[in-house]
Amino acid sequence: MKLLKIALFGLLVVSSGCSTIHFTQDVDESTYQTEQVLPSHWHDSTLDGMVEVSPPVNLYKECQGKPWKKVTSELTFFNGFTTAVVSWAVTSVAPVLEFVNLYTPWTVETTCAQ
Repeated sequence: MKLLKIALFGLLVVSSGCSTIHFTQDVDESTYQTEQVLPSHWHDSTLDGMVEVSPPVNLYKECQGKPWKKVTSELTFFNGFTTAVVSWAVTSVAPVLEFVNLYTPWTVETTCAQ
């Protein structure tokens, strides 16, 4: 029965779509003609994403004082897979936490104006 639950949860994760949120800011194109996409990193949360563990992204620091152009926060397949593995591990130790995700990472990518 436990294996069936894990298989169904895995099927649910794989069949569900990924989530993407884009935050954009209008930047004066005459001053900043190019853009720089910074390497993406994970932003961690817990309790089904309601409590953030990672500090917020400091856009001033990330873009080195230049304006930010776009920030993309995305729940990718790898983020979902990691959430499923952690959820399975926690549930195997504490079955009462079966319907609570204790770790949910998001991938964050920042684009800066140059």
